Parts: sequence; structure tokens; C-alpha cells
Amino acid sequence: MDRPTPMTPSDCDLRGMPYMELDIVRLLDSDFFAMSTGDEFKAGVALWGKSWNQVPAASLPTDDRVLGHLAGVGRKDWPKVKEMALHGWIECDDGRLYHPTVAEKALKAWGERQAYREDKSSEAERKAKERQDRADMFSALRAAGAVLAWNTKTS
Repeated sequence: MDRPTPMTPSDCDLRGMPYMELDIVRLLDSDFFAMSTGDEFKAGVALWGKSWNQVPAASLPTDDRVLGHLAGVGRKDWPKVKEMALHGWIECDDGRLYHPTVAEKALKAWGERQAYREDKSSEAERKAKERQDRADMFSALRAAGAVLAWNTKTS
């Protein structure tokens, strides 16, 4: 059986981002909400949250011992809730489980994180250039015999 490709890139790392968007209407209208018991629902939602901080984000390992731990139910109770807690999860060709809805939210957050990092990188480059230009200007002024106070504004 052919497995699908992973639903998030292998470098999708959302650790340090504690917020995951939750579409309440979509959740409450889902088969998962309609069919699960309280324990199954709790374990399933715990897996969504735990998958957020996995790398790649929105994925889980397939080992039942680890899944039970991540779901917060332990080895003894994991078999009782496993089927419904893993509702919607798909094993992909990298050997990990992915949830399409969590992956959708993770891809959105990953794009936002990358854009933020690019903005910060551009800002850091701009500031470094500004500092170098200031140093060059003060050096040129010193070479010409003008010594300005260290706190002279350059704007």
C-alpha cells in the first residue's frame, strides 16, 4: 500500500509557539466529536496538542507506548482509547502519523514563523549596515581632523 507524502515539511518546527488555532465550529461538527467518549476525546485532543511540538509539526510517532504517553493515558488505558483518539490520523511515507486538520493549521503557522524570521533577519541586516555606515562616517571625520561626541545623532 502506498502511503502519502508527509503533510508538513520535515523542517516544520513550531516548538516555542504555544498557540494552535482551533476551529470550534469545525470541531463540534466533526464525526470525532460526535462519536468519541470523554476519554477518547481528551486523548485525541492531547495528541493534536502534542503533535504541534513534534518535528515535523502536526506529526506523531507510531509507537503505541509513546502515543499512550503523549495522549496522557499510559500503556494500560491506551488500547481502550486508541482507535478513536487516532481518528483522522494518517500514516505517511516517513513512518509518522499526520492529522490533516492539524497539518493545515501548522502550515499556516509555519508560514507566519518564516515570514517573521525573514523580517527580523532583514531588520538585523539593515541595523548592521546602519552601524557600519556610522562607524565609517566617524572614521572619515576623524581622518579629516573632526572628532565628534560619541552620542552625536546621525539621522
